Formats: sequence, C-alpha cells, structure tokens
Amino acid sequence: MDYKNVLENQIKELEKLNSRLVESCEKEEKVCEVARTIMEIAKTAKDLI
Repeated sequence: MDYKNVLENQIKELEKLNSRLVESCEKEEKVCEVARTIMEIAKTAKDLI
C-alpha cells in the first residue's frame, strides 16, 4: 500500500472540508480558529511528505 498517496488524498479531502468550514466562519470566531488550525496541520503534513 502506498501510504504517501493515501496521506496526500486525505490532506486534499481535509482541505476541501476545511474550505467549507472557512465559508461559515464569519458567523462564529471559534470556527475560524478551528479552520486555521486545520490548515496549519494540513500544511505541516504536506511539508513532511
């Protein structure tokens, strides 16, 4: 199994879901904080692979 491809696909899916979260974050500041954290995690994961 190619774990790198699996991880890359999961990161892409995470980014898609997070973009939807960002769209709704104007209503709630906590949601914005969560969205920022998710983006940082995705970026770090990309840098590691």
